[in-house]
Amino acid sequence: MNICKTVATGAMIAAGGVVLGIAAAPADAGVFPSNPVGVQQCSYATSVPSQECLNTPTYRVKTTTGAFAVQFRAAPSHCFKMIAHIIVDDKERGKEVLGAGESDGGYVMRLSPGIHKVGVRATGIPGGCNPGYLETWGGNLAIETDADAADGVG
Repeated sequence: MNICKTVATGAMIAAGGVVLGIAAAPADAGVFPSNPVGVQQCSYATSVPSQECLNTPTYRVKTTTGAFAVQFRAAPSHCFKMIAHIIVDDKERGKEVLGAGESDGGYVMRLSPGIHKVGVRATGIPGGCNPGYLETWGGNLAIETDADAADGVG
C-alpha cells in the first residue's frame, strides 16, 4: 500500500476549510465530508485511566479502484491537545498532534478494492483541561473514495 500525507489535485472535497483530494478520481467518487466521531467515555488497557483511549470510532467504506483520502479535524470545543491516530483496517496509517479545531492535513492512499474500516483513535496530551488522563474527545472524519459508499460508525 502506498500512503502519503498530502494535499493532492483532482477531485476535491472541502472539509472545514481544508481541501483533500484524490488524483484522477472518477465522476462517481464518494465524498463524505461530515462523519462525526468521538468518545464520551474512554476505555483503557487497565482499570487506571490513562492518556491512551482505546475506543476507535469507525466507518466502513467501499473502494473499487483503491483511491482513498481521509482527514480528521478535532472538535473546536476541545480544551486540550491530542494525538489523532488514523486507523485503516486495524492498522495505524498516520498520526498528528492537534489542538481545538485543528486538522491533520489529510492522508491520501491506495487500498485494495473492497470494504475497509476507517477510524480514529486518540491519545491525550497533558495540559489545558486534561486532568492527567483522556476521558472524552470528538471531531470529524472526512472521507473520499472512488466509490460512493460509506456505512456509518461501527
